[in-house]
Amino acid sequence: MPMVAISQIPGVAEPLRGYLWELTFVRTPAGVYIPEGLKLRAMSSRIPGRTFERIELYYLWMTWAVHGREAGDKEIEFEFWEGVDMAVRNAFMKWLELVGNWSSGEQAYRYEVTGDIQLKLLDGKGNPVRTIVLRNAILLSVDERELRYESNEVVSFSARFWYDWFDEV
Repeated sequence: MPMVAISQIPGVAEPLRGYLWELTFVRTPAGVYIPEGLKLRAMSSRIPGRTFERIELYYLWMTWAVHGREAGDKEIEFEFWEGVDMAVRNAFMKWLELVGNWSSGEQAYRYEVTGDIQLKLLDGKGNPVRTIVLRNAILLSVDERELRYESNEVVSFSARFWYDWFDEV
């Protein structure tokens, strides 16, 4: 029996694939240079979500629930592949140096070290179907990676960011 793709069934949309997305730094802090067109080789991420607090009101022996303030996890982690030029990690380490320089103890103001990160989810043909922009993102950490002589794996590392809010464009 021949296999039928989901997209060939009338009325059923092709599912969005988790590996088809792009990451772009729209705005970076002054002093951090990420070359335009640099493929950041990101391997994984999450799509930001939204939640609302639940407020319970007790009136006439009944409990009424209404939504309160918007909340959510405003921390996001990306896992990146690294190239032999180490350009991605070098750019992030420069960004972290602006956030806080451990040797001198200097720290920058928040508005000087934030940037905007754009996530584009793509369909199977490479066309953007959803664009999310993380606003006022600040780099929190660049994780270490163990390197071993006997390993032949691609070198990767994780970078964690905090953002104020996100827009869907």
